[in-house]
Amino acid sequence: MDGEEIAQEYQRRLQDLRDSQLDQKMRGIGRFNKVGGLNKDMSEQLEDFQRTNAMKSQGLTAKDIVGSEPPRDWDQDQKSKKKGRLTSWYEQRQQNQAEEKRIQQEKWQEVMMKMAEEKEKEKEKSKQQ
Repeated sequence: MDGEEIAQEYQRRLQDLRDSQLDQKMRGIGRFNKVGGLNKDMSEQLEDFQRTNAMKSQGLTAKDIVGSEPPRDWDQDQKSKKKGRLTSWYEQRQQNQAEEKRIQQEKWQEVMMKMAEEKEKEKEKSKQQ
């Protein structure tokens, strides 16, 4: 092995180590840290902030602090994203519970209507006698 091959092997091993460390960081809750560009690099945020403030001498506005509003189709994008099993199970469970509650209310309404009809019949019988 010559020097170049040793350097290449060293770089490859370093890259493998970095990749394995990144994989470990991306497991579990840690994956939400920087997945999907959720967090910009702090230097980029600082540059954006300095650029916008250099143009304005009047100070911060609400739009500077919060940023621009999400696109109009943002809600639909969120709905179309694939959800995890736990989230899907929970939403399905909520839908099932709502359906069961609706069915119970319908049954209760039927029972109450029958009771009201029986009371009316009893009143009619008592008036006839």
